[in-house]
Amino acid sequence: MNTCKEIAIDAVISPDLALRHNAEVFFDQLDSFAEDRILINFRNVKTMSRSFAQEYVTKMSHSQKMISEINVPANISKMFQVVRIESRKTTLVDLSKKPIFLTI
Repeated sequence: MNTCKEIAIDAVISPDLALRHNAEVFFDQLDSFAEDRILINFRNVKTMSRSFAQEYVTKMSHSQKMISEINVPANISKMFQVVRIESRKTTLVDLSKKPIFLTI
């Protein structure tokens, strides 16, 4: 099936996207739809917390749906940029490798 469903996120959650849990529940709902393409409309969204943005980006990257966004306000777009850049930061210590001990 190659259909598209448009979702107004402010109507489903709120114009103020604040809680990580709300992003989790939102994506659980999206994943339950029969449509394989989802268009998320951010019109009327005023604010978004960092924790909501982090969960949203994480859930979106793991979703089997093709998700697109429209009408994303500048402040929301900037928050997405912040959390995406943060997730690409270099790891200083790789705990999967054998540790090196320095003695003095």
